[in-house]
Amino acid sequence: MDQHILRSLFLSTGLVLSGLLLGACSDTSAGPKAYGWAGPPGGAAPLLGFQLTTERPDTLTPDRTEVWTHGTSFSAGAPYIDPAGISPRSGAGASNLLPTVERNMRDVFGRIMPNTLPSTAKDPYALHEHSSDPGEDEFGVLATPVDPTSPTRDLERIFRIARDRALNEGVIDQGLIQVGLNILEGIDLLDGLSPTQITEVDSRLELLDGTGAVSRAYEGFPLLHYRNGAASKTRSLVRNSEGVWQATIEQVWYDNHIESDAAFLDVANALNEPWIVEYQVHVLDGGHDDFSPFVMYLNRGVDSVELAAPNNLLPSDLAAHPRAPHVAMDTTFYPMEEGNTYRIRLRFAPSKYFNLIYTWGWRWHPPRVQATENAAKSLPGPTIDDPATASFVRNADGSLALTTRTLPDWERFVFGDPDAAGYDRRAAIDAAIGDLAPAKRMWRALLDAQTEVDPGEVVQRMEEAEAARLDWADRTRLPAGVSVDPDSDLTLIYLNNTLYGEWADGRTVQRWFEYQTRSGNEDSADPDSFQIRQDSTIHITLLNGDRYVHGYLNVDFGGARGWENTFGSTIGSGGSGAWFSFGRVNWWINAGGGPQIEPGTGVQTAKAPIFVRPVEVDAMGNEGALGAHELTLHFNYDPSRRLRMYQFDPLHHDVAVFSLH
Repeated sequence: MDQHILRSLFLSTGLVLSGLLLGACSDTSAGPKAYGWAGPPGGAAPLLGFQLTTERPDTLTPDRTEVWTHGTSFSAGAPYIDPAGISPRSGAGASNLLPTVERNMRDVFGRIMPNTLPSTAKDPYALHEHSSDPGEDEFGVLATPVDPTSPTRDLERIFRIARDRALNEGVIDQGLIQVGLNILEGIDLLDGLSPTQITEVDSRLELLDGTGAVSRAYEGFPLLHYRNGAASKTRSLVRNSEGVWQATIEQVWYDNHIESDAAFLDVANALNEPWIVEYQVHVLDGGHDDFSPFVMYLNRGVDSVELAAPNNLLPSDLAAHPRAPHVAMDTTFYPMEEGNTYRIRLRFAPSKYFNLIYTWGWRWHPPRVQATENAAKSLPGPTIDDPATASFVRNADGSLALTTRTLPDWERFVFGDPDAAGYDRRAAIDAAIGDLAPAKRMWRALLDAQTEVDPGEVVQRMEEAEAARLDWADRTRLPAGVSVDPDSDLTLIYLNNTLYGEWADGRTVQRWFEYQTRSGNEDSADPDSFQIRQDSTIHITLLNGDRYVHGYLNVDFGGARGWENTFGSTIGSGGSGAWFSFGRVNWWINAGGGPQIEPGTGVQTAKAPIFVRPVEVDAMGNEGALGAHELTLHFNYDPSRRLRMYQFDPLHHDVAVFSLH
């Protein structure tokens, strides 16, 4: 087939640069108008919606943004009632649920992207890499027993026992207090303990195994998120014994938490080659779930790599097809049980397409999620000298002055370099993480207890620590000291580089039930079918309790551009069913980044990043007003049953995520 025809056929994800389309999209007073075209299902462009987002920061109120999302080429429908688009009420092409096609995706130039078909009817775990280890199961997974004790269990016992000893015996148990600090800071659990204290602590917590070694799989995973700028938090690809590029990532899953030893992946070695991640996943108390790293790819690689490709792409080709969101998918959906460590090796497409991996657990999502970003990614942030500065610098035209850094450098800008000689981790934690953060409140209570001489005061500090632990254990409600904004649908707050959220109506599940169809179509839907109020507009209050700037990005998982349902069911092996496992979606950015249509002009520009100022801090270090940003989003496409929206901090990703189903 002629190369230009192939490119036209598979043109995907990309930015519509045609003056005809951009010129037609000039009236944005009621939100942009929809344009689109269709491509082959399962190829590079399964039904694209092509109308870009309009994002309007309020010039009079800089901390407010209103967004009208991109549209879609799908007719209006009701995905949560009629997912296949077969109801008589649904118009032709109403379903954003695409036909399942068992083949790899293609990039913007029509080239096959290997390792983008995660599951088939015959091979449900198609991206699992097998080895010669005889202990592996039929899917290449090796499971070994592990002590299931989680930080949740140990911290509860530390606070309770230290309180009871102070209350009933008049004893300040410095050994237990030190172990609690070590858990929060992510250092060796026995660091700072005398031999006598080790013996006493072990008698109460059973920290040691039969050989005298610490038995906790979570050791070294800090609950205070200050270490992401360390070199050890960036994993590089190296050749394994089979000659394949590979990185190794270790995670702990417990309660609603996922903590990882990798915040970033340096994948530059495999730009044109497939690669592997070997995951070591420790499933602790309350961690039962399906392991599902969800990889997100871009539509093409960087210019220097593409110019060296065999098909000799020209600079004009690259300019016509900028890098843009493309496809994302669960690489596996493997059921895991508490008390086991799972070794799972997964294959990925050449890294020139790599954006990030979003590891999630559907049984408690949010907040059970953690993201591993591309270490080479650079993003703009406010131009400031001090991370705690609440006043943003502006250019002469009033626009926000921006500085671009790599993501690891943003971490080091805030927390310093944890690998530097003389690094003071406690000073870094205290200077950057907000006082309202539950993990910091536990930490501060333990530090205060460590210097107390009155057992009665230690009782008080342990009760404060336990209250903070309960807040830390549940990210689906706001912690103490933070109030829900009654004028918003949802209030989110950044604390300890983590997102906590709570609905104004008190709902306990993280589902935006009202969003059943697109803006303007609510009244046309049968109210007897929905049984709930329809609303495609959401008002979100973003609060920042940390002492540094946070960002906000909102992503669509296939509502506008389509998504594919499960390939191979995992129900037979204890997994989940059809609406979650092995989804493959065509993603796009709703707000906080990516392309947009300039309001009133039809001119294509980059959407301004959305930033939330840090909490105010006075000269004495006392915190005042929280940083705040008001956000309104109008959705001009039907939601995906996969996920209604993915929202996170693009500058400090990791666990700063709060997605809505």
